[in-house]
Amino acid sequence: MPAWKSLAALATLSLSLTFAAPRDAGATTIAVGVVSFDTFIIGPDGTNAFFISNFTGDPSSGGFALPPDFPVATPLVFTAPHLEWIGVAGSPFNFGGVGIAPGPHDPEPQIQFPDTAALLSARFTASLSQAIFQLTDGRFFAATSTALDVLLTNPAGALAPGDFVVLAVEANEVTQPTEVPEPASLTLVAAGLAGIWRARRRVK
Repeated sequence: MPAWKSLAALATLSLSLTFAAPRDAGATTIAVGVVSFDTFIIGPDGTNAFFISNFTGDPSSGGFALPPDFPVATPLVFTAPHLEWIGVAGSPFNFGGVGIAPGPHDPEPQIQFPDTAALLSARFTASLSQAIFQLTDGRFFAATSTALDVLLTNPAGALAPGDFVVLAVEANEVTQPTEVPEPASLTLVAAGLAGIWRARRRVK
């Protein structure tokens, strides 16, 4: 085989190993938390309330992931959280600019209601603080969208204590690219190519 063909073949192989791109597997629904409506205070003046729970973060590091149902080990924040409801007079509630950190959260006063109040539905929206995250089994995923948008309803009518809806995102598993040679390795490849070329010239 001519020297230039050997060099071209080796260079092509090197490039194919160096620049292999990451690839995606099929999309998967991954749960990151829960919005629930439940009893907050029991008694004659009892109240019900909306609870927001962020079940992300490695439990061994103080996080709140609950695998296999809530498997995200990366601690995510629900940014720009917003809750609005239908059935009782009141204003939609923004949870503040910082967002909802991992963990279950006691309800704010503005989202507590007398247990006699009939709420028909509630809508919660927020965004994930980042699109790429790791699961507790070590795999990495990239969310197709960081937006969270759920509607909490009860088919029987008004919301009842114990009603909930899961916060989830669609995500693609991200596989790692083929290892890229370090600069020292590339230098060795170049030296090898030069050596092959010189050896073939001597043979001629």
